[in-house]
Amino acid sequence: MPIRIILVIATDEVVRSDLQRILAGAQGPEVLLASSAADGLQRAEISVPDVILLEPTLSGMDGPTFLAQLRKQEQTARIPVIVVTPAGSPVLTPHQARALGFAGAIAKPFDPQGLPGQVQSDVEEARLALQFAYLHELGGEEFIREMIDLYLELAPTQIEAAQRGMQAGDLDAVRKAIHSLKSGSANLGAHTVDNLAVRIEGQAAEGQAIGLPGLLAELEEAFARARSRMEQRKQEDATNS
Repeated sequence: MPIRIILVIATDEVVRSDLQRILAGAQGPEVLLASSAADGLQRAEISVPDVILLEPTLSGMDGPTFLAQLRKQEQTARIPVIVVTPAGSPVLTPHQARALGFAGAIAKPFDPQGLPGQVQSDVEEARLALQFAYLHELGGEEFIREMIDLYLELAPTQIEAAQRGMQAGDLDAVRKAIHSLKSGSANLGAHTVDNLAVRIEGQAAEGQAIGLPGLLAELEEAFARARSRMEQRKQEDATNS
């Protein structure tokens, strides 16, 4: 699932405008702005953004309190929140940010080239973590390990089959290979992989080859990120068991 809407909540007008400029772009997501925690919570309930970028120095409400309020509402409970570290404050590591309940952390000065990718990566990781939590409730860690092992065994062969089909000009082979990839990706929370697979399958089914090589390259990159996180989850489980 791509990032369609980003909500930036910051008292600093420069921070709001900088993040909007960097993240929106010509083909980027819609970036909504809020200057207070109360306004941000209201906008989150109405727009249900895919991710919130939060400056934790909001008047009247700190970051943890904002998160607690956000999680109370069913429609906003699963929205990833990335903390925006104010200038001059200690920069949080990704581990520290997740320990506080955030999906990640960014700091000024913002990197125009790297920031969109970092936000995308943090959102992907947060979605995977949410799905892992759900699967843990459903069947425990052994169940998660089995699903990850099966997915990491089958997905590369499906992607390779799609690439071979593309090279041979056989769009039906591309469609069939990608169709098999979708459900496993969705089941494990690899929503970016799933979304790209849906787009590729639909385009291949319509016989539209233009743009498919680029989408397949994006798919490989998204799968590589998902695989890294899944392997990390397995290592964490082995360490804690």
